Amino acid sequence: MKRFSTMMRAAAATVATASICALSVAAPAVALPGVPLSSSPSAQDNHGQELVVFGDSFAAHAGKNGERWLEPARAPHIPFCATDKNNWPKLIGQQTGKSVADWSCNGTGRVPVVDLVNYVESAIARGDLGPGTQDVAIMYGGVTMLQWADLPIEAVTPHGVDFTPFRMELRAIKERIRSVAPQARVTMLSYPELLSGDFFCPANMGSAQAPMLIPGGKLLQDTMRDNLRDTARAIGANFIDVYQASLGHGMCNPDPAQRWTVGFMDDSTHTMPMHPSDEGQRAMANIISAGLYG
Repeated sequence: MKRFSTMMRAAAATVATASICALSVAAPAVALPGVPLSSSPSAQDNHGQELVVFGDSFAAHAGKNGERWLEPARAPHIPFCATDKNNWPKLIGQQTGKSVADWSCNGTGRVPVVDLVNYVESAIARGDLGPGTQDVAIMYGGVTMLQWADLPIEAVTPHGVDFTPFRMELRAIKERIRSVAPQARVTMLSYPELLSGDFFCPANMGSAQAPMLIPGGKLLQDTMRDNLRDTARAIGANFIDVYQASLGHGMCNPDPAQRWTVGFMDDSTHTMPMHPSDEGQRAMANIISAGLYG
């Protein structure tokens, strides 16, 4: 336990804080207005999109720099939730021909429970989530403190503890989804590898790299994946292990074509620091699509 605590402190000091700050900065500090009532025509007429996605900036990919075209938010009361046209949810739609409602948003989870509930209720109100929905994919937990509070327990207790606030939040979300989309398969997703094992590469410019050893970095990432997997098990949801499939493609991979996540300065095409690259979005689309549709 002492070894774990030391490693967690070291990792959290350099990596977790940087990641959370990057994720938090990715979304403006805008208060969430009330969710519209579900009496709109779209809610009455639409039986639901085939695939509905909820997630944070690792799904939304909505960088604020550069001249990238962004798809507007799916509801006018969340105008700050624009999403990139080449993020993994939309790429899955292009690959499979499935209709997709992308409710991902930079910063989802900064306000625990409220954020995700707001987006789920908004998807229901708009008619995106309904009886015709086949799959709901959730990439969530990297920002919310509810999951970070689970990690020490997950690290020392096999399968963690089922009735934590984070797991109760996801259980309630799954039940709400199934109440309007009874045939939908709910799938939780782990995040791709960010650090390369225990190494952090803040800059990748040509052949210049400066790997920094972060003791406990891999343990931290492993534990987050384990907690998401065990949360899915606890609530009866499906799980796709994006993290395992992405190992070796973290920010210290020297090949931009194989580097799926980036540090603070990187010559691979990306929208935000400390996030997936464009190549990472394509890779996640392939991994998740294969996990959902074989």
